[in-house]
Amino acid sequence: MAASVTANEAANTLRTLKQRPQGKFPPVGISVSVERSARDTNKRPRAASVGKLKQNQKKKTDTTQKQPTAVQYEMESWPAPQKTEEKMADGADVAIEDEGGGDLPGEDINAEIAEIAAKNEQLQDSVAALQHKFSLREEETHQLLLGLGALNAVANELTALQKDYQERSTKNTALIEESLMQISNCSDRVDTLKRSRGLTSTQLQKFRCECTQQINRLISRLGDLAETTYEPVHLDGNEGDVSCGGMRTSENRLGIESLRKEVDKYRMQVDEEGSSTSSLSNRTTSTAAVETTERINLALAQLEELHGEMYELKQCLVQENQFFRRHLENLVSRQMVHIREVQDNETERIYEEMDDIRSGMSKIVPK
Repeated sequence: MAASVTANEAANTLRTLKQRPQGKFPPVGISVSVERSARDTNKRPRAASVGKLKQNQKKKTDTTQKQPTAVQYEMESWPAPQKTEEKMADGADVAIEDEGGGDLPGEDINAEIAEIAAKNEQLQDSVAALQHKFSLREEETHQLLLGLGALNAVANELTALQKDYQERSTKNTALIEESLMQISNCSDRVDTLKRSRGLTSTQLQKFRCECTQQINRLISRLGDLAETTYEPVHLDGNEGDVSCGGMRTSENRLGIESLRKEVDKYRMQVDEEGSSTSSLSNRTTSTAAVETTERINLALAQLEELHGEMYELKQCLVQENQFFRRHLENLVSRQMVHIREVQDNETERIYEEMDDIRSGMSKIVPK
């Protein structure tokens, strides 16, 4: 504002001086003030010190004293307007002081630029480190997902094995129940035969044929049951229980094989006795009835023993089935709990690292 006011005052004084008759050369102070006031007035004003202000006041007094001489040199007896020229000199000096604007702070700007560049490099380094950390976390997450998929596959395999074992157990149980039903039917028929003492040779022959057929079926079923292979399941922990179960299974197999051999021997004896009875049909009916009764009693006793052994085998198989089922369920539950714990721990660790990264970013990046 000071520079603009001095320029207006200088223009006004020039107009007044042009209207008056003057010489060839204008006053020195006016020309200097006009040239200096013609500069850019939009520059930042500079604060002048007290010493400079005093020097400017001395210059003003010197110029005001010299100007009348210059005017008198050109024009005779022309009164110099001292007050106006003093004002012009003051305005020119003030304009000179205002338009300078002082020296620009180059060192401060360079320091700020260097500081900003250092911050930019630091931010670039931090961003690169964060990108590297994020890539590492993505790889770890991928590995965890792969491990989770493998664990899920193991769990699915365990469930499939459990279903297969249950199906085989149900089939074996059904086979044992069917065998027991057949044995009970045979024993019932033997009881009926014991009650009916008046039997003919044809009836005895039919009964022998039926017994032979039932015994053959039982032998075939026992052979199938003995030949069924149980795949060994390797489980973690409780190895003693698994070994005990294997020993029980082997003992049961041996028992079934021995029973099959005994029944086969009995069948052969019945066949031999049937052939001998056909050749010795001339014997008395009393001795034949007694022998037949004894043999029927022997067969009944053997069938009862076989019934008891088959019942014990059924109980053992049911217990083993329950034991393996509980063991598989416990193993699957432990694996799932372990998987959940690992997932929870990894999730907490990733969240903590993300919080650390966010806090680091908030410290690095200015708000």
